[in-house]
Amino acid sequence: MNTGVAVIGNVGAGAQRSFAVIGDTTNVAARLQGLSTPGQITIAGRTRDEVSAEPDVIVDVRPLGPSDLKGKTEPTEAFELLSVTSTVAE
Repeated sequence: MNTGVAVIGNVGAGAQRSFAVIGDTTNVAARLQGLSTPGQITIAGRTRDEVSAEPDVIVDVRPLGPSDLKGKTEPTEAFELLSVTSTVAE
């Protein structure tokens, strides 16, 4: 899972048209998915930071360390998502 800007929409024309989400954000998400084992959710550091910044959310993660992802010049911090808890009473 990754957080960032992506291009969303129909790609192609006629019978070759399909709906797609493309960009660096989705490429990194796909690379992180490739690091995951079945049942594991791997998130990028930016995703962890964004969710952790929410005042009523507690995020529990296990650091996986920096990962060298294809197409990236710098290592990407990766985390295993263990749980997300809301502190808002229902």
